[in-house]
Amino acid sequence: MPKVWVYAELHQGKLAPTSLELMAKARTLGDVEAIALGGGAKAAAATLGKHGAKVVHVNEDAAFDDFVAEPATAALESLHKQGAPDLILFGFTPDSREVAGRFAARLGVGLISNAGDVSAKDGGFVAKVPYFGGREGEARRREDSNQRRTWHGRPR
Repeated sequence: MPKVWVYAELHQGKLAPTSLELMAKARTLGDVEAIALGGGAKAAAATLGKHGAKVVHVNEDAAFDDFVAEPATAALESLHKQGAPDLILFGFTPDSREVAGRFAARLGVGLISNAGDVSAKDGGFVAKVPYFGGREGEARRREDSNQRRTWHGRPR
């Protein structure tokens, strides 16, 4: 079963609703691990577990509350070195977009942005990316099976 990470965004110590939407999608794609960073992460871990996370990586350092992108990117990179996932899902928010972009750049991997849906296909993943105001869409798939992809999407 593929390992899928969900970057569970917190706002003022509370789990963002987008994170739970991503958890629902991630459960259909593989074994889910969530990453919760900042004040309230321990409390969020219980909720994430109830929504299907087999493992929740938690860090409540205040640095995540003040400067999200750089410390979150460093934390994700450290976790990635311990065991890389097959797919990483980020929410469609300004903070998650910044973390996703920095993280992908740091790893030297591609980032498919603004995905409206992700599905498993032929041992990999395909992201559906809308354009022209959502009236048209395109399926994107990673080409190199050895290269991890990160996606951040808009839950429906």
